[in-house]
Formats: sequence, C-alpha cells, structure tokens
Amino acid sequence: MAPDGTERLFEIRHYYSYQDVPSGWVIGKEDPSDIIAYLQFWAEKNVYEVANIDDGVFADALVKFYGYRAGKPAGIDEAELVDTYELREDRCGRWDQASAHEKYYRPGLFEFLTPLVEDYG
Repeated sequence: MAPDGTERLFEIRHYYSYQDVPSGWVIGKEDPSDIIAYLQFWAEKNVYEVANIDDGVFADALVKFYGYRAGKPAGIDEAELVDTYELREDRCGRWDQASAHEKYYRPGLFEFLTPLVEDYG
C-alpha cells in the first residue's frame, strides 16, 4: 500500500509479451502481485500444467473479485509495473498456495478464470 493510502496505477505485463499485446491496467491501493501469483499457480495446478493467462484477464479478475478499478486514467503517467513472468519465477518453489487460498479465494473466481486459461504446453 502507498504510505498515504492513496490509489496507485498498476500495469500488468508479462516480460515476454509482444509489444502489440495490450497490458492489463488496474487502479488500487495494494500491489496485486500476490493475487496474480495465486491465480497463476492455481491455473497451473488445476487447468493446465503450462498455463497462460493474458494480462487483461488478470486485470479483469482483479476488478471483478478484488475491488480494483479498471483502466488507465488520463493524466497519470507513472504506473508500477507488475511483471507476471518475474513474479512467478520469484515465487516458484516457495509459494504457499494453501495460505494464499485462504486469503485470495473468492466465490465464482475459478468458474470465471478456467475458460480463459490457455494451454502453452
């Protein structure tokens, strides 16, 4: 959270995304990295072992289930980058999905997410 509790703009982008693939943009008070990791690791365990979730799908889930607001407002030039490749790599092998589930599970989340996950295997 920002020290003063203000909302911040987050750009969600995978390190290897092509430049023509739009980023996901959300506005919120908390860094969404742990939520995104939770969604990614859940998809890898329950949908496809080599799961891909588009940046915009992460943004949509954050808005629909976690209270973030969508979009990139005019006049805000500074965004905090959430690199979905880096955050997954940083947490791989040490991520506690059970604890994350208690904190980040939301009713209807998996029904929303499952048909949007792509198989990159």
